[in-house]
Amino acid sequence: MHLFVAKFVATVAVFHVLTLLSVYEWLLPSYLHAVATVARFLSHCFGESGEVVGATLRSPAYAVTVSPACSAVELAGFIVAAVVAFPSRISAKISGALLGMLLVALLNIIRVTSLFLVGLHAPGAFDLVHEDLWAVLFILIATLFVGMWVAHVHRQANRAAAIETHA
Repeated sequence: MHLFVAKFVATVAVFHVLTLLSVYEWLLPSYLHAVATVARFLSHCFGESGEVVGATLRSPAYAVTVSPACSAVELAGFIVAAVVAFPSRISAKISGALLGMLLVALLNIIRVTSLFLVGLHAPGAFDLVHEDLWAVLFILIATLFVGMWVAHVHRQANRAAAIETHA
């Protein structure tokens, strides 16, 4: 357990150091713009029009800006840190980290889309949905993902051990 915690903390520290690099500052605006662009597409599927300027999805009635603080990159970093710190094969770590980052990116797109729609149709509920509902959902889903990934890794290890025993 101590080794897991040490690896987790070290991985989180490395992640935070990476966020200080200029390449991160160069990539983040492109990611935020992409999130806003896909959210615009999804909101269009719900019958809402809008345009994207930078990281802002706006219509004549409402606008939502995907700020760096709301990028969910930190959540992806925590998932990756948990996956990297857990004792497993490197291939399992890579697939778990990539799937975790993809999950966070998809959740963030859904979050931004829902916040835009809530802002348009129920602006009084925006703060509740943004600060409370989505915060809890992100934590729950990230925790479930890591738990399911760990269970999957254990099942694979048990199968491999059973095959070795019978061979």
